[in-house]
Amino acid sequence: QLVIAKKYETWSDMSRKIAHEIKNPLTPIQLSSERLLKLVKTNQNDSEIKDCIETITRQVEEIGHLVNEFSNFARLPEPKFDKININNLLNQIVNSFNTYKNIEINTSLNKSEFFINADISQINRAFQNLILNAINSIEESKVEKGIIDVKSYVDDNKYIVLILDNGIGLKHEKDEILKPYFTTRKKSGGTGLGLSIVEKILFDHKADFEIINRSDGMNGAEVKIIFN
Repeated sequence: QLVIAKKYETWSDMSRKIAHEIKNPLTPIQLSSERLLKLVKTNQNDSEIKDCIETITRQVEEIGHLVNEFSNFARLPEPKFDKININNLLNQIVNSFNTYKNIEINTSLNKSEFFINADISQINRAFQNLILNAINSIEESKVEKGIIDVKSYVDDNKYIVLILDNGIGLKHEKDEILKPYFTTRKKSGGTGLGLSIVEKILFDHKADFEIINRSDGMNGAEVKIIFN
């Protein structure tokens, strides 16, 4: 745990510095491109200039998104623990994702109510990141029917959550994919921070976190979280 804590302290410090250095030039670039676009709007022969300006604006927005992810990772606040009904929270999160076409998200949760001490905002974010990760994996696999199963059960007074998908599965080891800024989705805008944020949040909640290829013979990934 000491090693993990030092690792995240180092990455957080680096994230703050990178975010600061990247963010400084963004505003003048954005304002300049907008001003140029206004100047050439009345001239129909300047389509090439307009295309260049729109490219600048689009790239600035992408950099801004990256900076926000850096900042979020660097500034994860200390969790504020409250007693929460984990079943209710999982149901709410799953319901918020029911708008995805061709992806079915099923739940099979522990029948009895179970309460854990957690920061509801951070735990909510961790589960959202994990489900988004599963959705991205399914979309990348181009499987005809995407399925995500969210299951939970209690064992030895520990609340255990499983998230299973039928996406592409893991092409890299856990230690590799949990490195901050590691991503296999650079072309589609992946920042490589989602799973690192999940690991940090669960570490702060003293929850064990595993991610492997499915062990039931199916294609896809399997996430296991154990709240002690």
